[in-house]
Order: sequence, then structure tokens, then C-alpha cells
Amino acid sequence: MPAALQGEVMVAAPVSVDALAEIYNLLCRSAMNKEYYGRYLASTQKINSILEILIAVGATGSGISALTIWAVKPYGPWIWGGLTAVSAMLAVAKPIIQLNKRIERLTKLYVGHADNYASLLILVSRIRRQGMMDTQSNDADLAPLK
Repeated sequence: MPAALQGEVMVAAPVSVDALAEIYNLLCRSAMNKEYYGRYLASTQKINSILEILIAVGATGSGISALTIWAVKPYGPWIWGGLTAVSAMLAVAKPIIQLNKRIERLTKLYVGHADNYASLLILVSRIRRQGMMDTQSNDADLAPLK
């Protein structure tokens, strides 16, 4: 049985222009923030992957260190020495830079903005279909935003 027939009052009101403007403004901001943090997260993850690869390549215990190309005179030993030095510096700098914490923070920000965007899209879709705002369903839609 519908809630309106059980004695509960469902409040539906026409949407004011100011309320619509605010909702669409929040929707656009959420979309922009979701896109921004998604791209920032992707680039930070790419940098982290490159650092990991460079550290692994320059590690003296890796299989790359056994290649005979590094023994070729005059440049082989210099290139290998440079690779090893850069790898050692990156291995020392990586904990100081703390990319893992940055990636974790960006992931939380991205997921939060994506949730906000999805909730606002549901709200906008409902307003378009019904032509009005239902306060009970809107409170449920906007719960992640609070």
C-alpha cells in the first residue's frame, strides 16, 4: 500500500528557480571535482609506477644488472653506474615523497566526489521526471552529501 494511503503525508512542492540553480551548480561542481581528482589520481599513480620501475631496474639484484651490455667499454659501466645511482636516490626519496599516502587521499576524494555526483544526478533525474521535488525521496538522495 502506498505511503500516502497509510496516513503519512508526502510533501511535494514545485521547484523554485533558485533551488534548481543551486542543484545544477552543485552538480557541475561535483562533476568538475570528480574529473579533476580522477585525473590527478591517475597521474599520481602513473608517477608512482614509473618510480617503482626505475627503482626495480636499478637494483643491483635485478636481472638487468647481469646483462652483458653494461660491460661494453667505454659507456656501459658509466650508464650502469648512473642507473644504479639514480635508482638509489629514488629509493631513498620515495618514502620522503610519500606517494602512497597521496594516492590514498586522492582516492578518497575521488570516490567522495563521484558519490556526490551520482546522488545529484539521481536528484536531477527525479526532478525532471516529476517536475517537482519530493522531500522524503530527496532526503534519501542527498544523504551521501551530508
